[in-house]
Amino acid sequence: MKTVAVYDSGIGGITVLYRLMQKFKNSEFVYYGDNARMPYGNKTQSELKKVANENVEYLAGFSPAVIVFACNTLTECVLPKMQSKVPLVGVSPVASLSTLPQKRTAVLCTPLTAKAIQNTLPTWCRVFVAEGLAGQIERGITKKEKEQWFTNLAGIVNQGFTRLHLGCTHYVWLKMEMLKAFPNLEITDGIEKCTSIVNAILPKEKQNLKEKGQEKALRFPPVHFVGEGAIKNQNTYLTFLEQMFKSSVLNR
Repeated sequence: MKTVAVYDSGIGGITVLYRLMQKFKNSEFVYYGDNARMPYGNKTQSELKKVANENVEYLAGFSPAVIVFACNTLTECVLPKMQSKVPLVGVSPVASLSTLPQKRTAVLCTPLTAKAIQNTLPTWCRVFVAEGLAGQIERGITKKEKEQWFTNLAGIVNQGFTRLHLGCTHYVWLKMEMLKAFPNLEITDGIEKCTSIVNAILPKEKQNLKEKGQEKALRFPPVHFVGEGAIKNQNTYLTFLEQMFKSSVLNR
């Protein structure tokens, strides 16, 4: 059984973890959320590089087949310059949007991600900084804060954008509510592009599942939460699973 390590600044990467676990059911997962040092979106490049190197070295100790940077800021600002014996895969707004049909797109992201991608996005995209939103979601966003952000989003949508790209995995926690609030808006997050790259690195995973007939048997592969925030991240993961279950039941 191959190990997939998932790394984020906090709970945002749980949205990526969930999608990966759905696809690679014959793997086991290690999740590391660096909650104590989040948010990453406000750090300097040098600070972020130091933190990322430390955490990749830590995760390499679990002998993973791949380490997934479930963080847009890490992906755009650090990953291209990193060297690792373990393959590194990220969640990139630039990579994911470049494969989508041209459409007037608003890209919502952290300050550091915005700085990194603003000159590399397709011309039909425009960057909007959601400063502080990741931190609010990490600690538990209040109703008042959420209402303010949705008011801000309405202002963006009214500028003629027909697609919203969530350039931070923390924002994906609000995706279902965004879809309800803006039913005519296409909302993307780049996680699907990430899973396709992991699939190319682990091509035998899908094949083995079919050979062994395990697709139904292994609904949720094992996941180990590590690091100082392990308990918080595990509890948050269980909450996320409950939300997904309720959503699937309600949508039947």
